[in-house]
Amino acid sequence: MTRHPHTGFTLIELLVALTILGVLAALAAPSFRNMLESQRMKGALAAIGGLYDNARWHAVRQRSDVVFVFQPGNNNTWQAQLTSGGATVQSVSSADYPGIKPAAAQAKVEITLSKSQGLPRNIGNRTISLSNPVCTNGASFTVWATGLSSTDRSRCEGA
Repeated sequence: MTRHPHTGFTLIELLVALTILGVLAALAAPSFRNMLESQRMKGALAAIGGLYDNARWHAVRQRSDVVFVFQPGNNNTWQAQLTSGGATVQSVSSADYPGIKPAAAQAKVEITLSKSQGLPRNIGNRTISLSNPVCTNGASFTVWATGLSSTDRSRCEGA
């Protein structure tokens, strides 16, 4: 009778491998959390920017003045909405992006977009500043006096 060598792993080898895997997972967890928070901020800024772009499109398409409003609320909440003829057409809020809050000094931003070209009426630059645990110094969405817009996440970790 011939003996066949045992194949496979010993219990000690499996425990060592699982310990190494656990240590690597623990080291990666903070980076993964930062990436999630950064993506959540990116999504909130994109949603606000998309709402502003929709407001411009709606003004021209419907040939009516449209109002884009960003309103900070109580308890670090906020809401951005597009209204036309007094009715809310579309909105996005902090409920859609948990952990994203308005910057401490953020005031209400209201921009009326003209029906002829979808451009803001006689405004200077308007900035909406948001923060979260990764973007403690803030990230922003700016509407320029020309009607163009931009976002800035350069002060976020992992931007």
